[in-house]
Amino acid sequence: MRPSKRELCKVCGQEAKYYLSIPNDHGEPQVLHLFLCRHCGLLFVGNPVTDAQLAHAYGTLDWQQYYKEIGFATAGKIARALDDLRALVPVSANHRSVLDVGCGYGHFLDALSRAYPSVRAAGSELQGEPALACRARGFTVFTCDLEEVGEKFNIVALLDVAEHVPSPNRTFAACHSLLEKEGYIYIHTPRRCVWDNLFLFLARIPGSRRFSKAWLRTRVSIFHLQLWTDKALKLALEKTGFGLVYLKSEL
Repeated sequence: MRPSKRELCKVCGQEAKYYLSIPNDHGEPQVLHLFLCRHCGLLFVGNPVTDAQLAHAYGTLDWQQYYKEIGFATAGKIARALDDLRALVPVSANHRSVLDVGCGYGHFLDALSRAYPSVRAAGSELQGEPALACRARGFTVFTCDLEEVGEKFNIVALLDVAEHVPSPNRTFAACHSLLEKEGYIYIHTPRRCVWDNLFLFLARIPGSRRFSKAWLRTRVSIFHLQLWTDKALKLALEKTGFGLVYLKSEL
């Protein structure tokens, strides 16, 4: 099906223009149409993507191999997250709680529990092997929608999750509803960098489109439904009731 030339940006609601299409090797939809918002800079999959389609796509992954491949990077991100959270979760704190959204096999929850034994650590994950493995480690794992969790937390963490969700504003709003008063949301997510901008430019030049697609397929896919800019992330958080405390962009 030929995509429309314009869609509304899923974050800011402004007009986003069709940019290019890439194949999806993990089920339906077979082709993903990418749109670029000129207002906030978000690059995103414009196709409607259902929960069933996402579940099928994630079911095609070899999870153990996947976590093995990203093990080194994951360890570094977990170490950074623990350092960043130290100011929010004092070592002596009691009755503190953290919800790790997209907890996977529980690597972050495990490290968090070792660093802060008194903190109640729980996770949220899709039904499947990772959630079962995380529960086997002894953690509470919610596999329902975030709106149905029914508990409150001091901190909600999304480590490389904000790029995966079909409706980021809805996800952030749900996270807001799960927080205690004066709670925090803590996010790691890929962002548009100089290389992304270069290949977006090259996509408009005849003869360079193939190389541009090869790069952009590693950045946006059925698994990474949006590629954030700082502006888009700030807008999404502001729209869902958050105030920005700290933002650091790294290449």
